[in-house]
Amino acid sequence: MHSTSQACHPDSPTVYFVECDLHYPSKLHALHDAYLFATKHVHIDEEMLSDKLRLMLDVVGLTHHPCTKLISNLSDKTCYVMHYCYLQFYLSRTPIGQLRFTTSSRTHSCLSSI
Repeated sequence: MHSTSQACHPDSPTVYFVECDLHYPSKLHALHDAYLFATKHVHIDEEMLSDKLRLMLDVVGLTHHPCTKLISNLSDKTCYVMHYCYLQFYLSRTPIGQLRFTTSSRTHSCLSSI
């Protein structure tokens, strides 16, 4: 693999993806709740709604309809595939050792089409 600076350089001909397990400690959730962290397709059931959203639905007379949405959340991920630059970004924004990840020994590379 290229060095970190080469792998994430916009003009690099090779793009890297890492499959890893991520653990984001709950003590960092309030600090990082604005990051679009590790999006995932999640089926949203009514019991997952916050009390505030339930109240809003009641006030306007609407009901929740279960659906699947692409959401960012701070829950743990297993076998999560992400671009190498995103992993670097997440690690650079957290105190050392706080965001834990382990690679599952799978790294994918491909030539950029741009």
